[in-house]
Amino acid sequence: TKIDVHNDVESIGYAAFGGCINITEISLPFVGGKAYSSIDQETDPKAKYFGYIFGEMLNSNQTKELYTNNKYNEYQKANQGEYTFYIPDKLVTVSINDTDIIGEHAFENATKIKNIYLTNAGNTKISTIKESAFAGATSLLSIFIPNTVHNIGNYAFKDCITMTTVVFETNNTGLATINEGVFYNGVMINAVV
Repeated sequence: TKIDVHNDVESIGYAAFGGCINITEISLPFVGGKAYSSIDQETDPKAKYFGYIFGEMLNSNQTKELYTNNKYNEYQKANQGEYTFYIPDKLVTVSINDTDIIGEHAFENATKIKNIYLTNAGNTKISTIKESAFAGATSLLSIFIPNTVHNIGNYAFKDCITMTTVVFETNNTGLATINEGVFYNGVMINAVV
């Protein structure tokens, strides 16, 4: 099942796709509940994480069972920042089309996602991939980085152990910084183009 959220959408509610266990592909204008630059970090700090749109388990005693119906075996448990979200196990492809920033820990520990496409299909262009944005995404095979990206944060792709290819779009004259440990422990990387 593919879900395509149009680039005109300005916000997505908490657990909006909770319980949607058959999603295999999703296309979003941004990561989490809103575009990174419009999230109020004090009132809703978890809205910057990819797992926000699927729901979370607060701790071992208190779960959001409304969204998961006790079928935890059909979800990947993703610790993102200080939260634990439940992302559908079958979800393997994600496209982000209209945001300026991929926030810190945005896809951290999303262990079943194989393909992530960062595109500039909307009006906003991706300029920054923050620290640990994809750290621990252990099934991620390759990443395409648009030529509008100027900064890649520390350990952005740390422990992406199955990633084989990193493609920087041609004519990326604005890439100013590839920070410390960006591809740390990327043991399978055999091509950076």
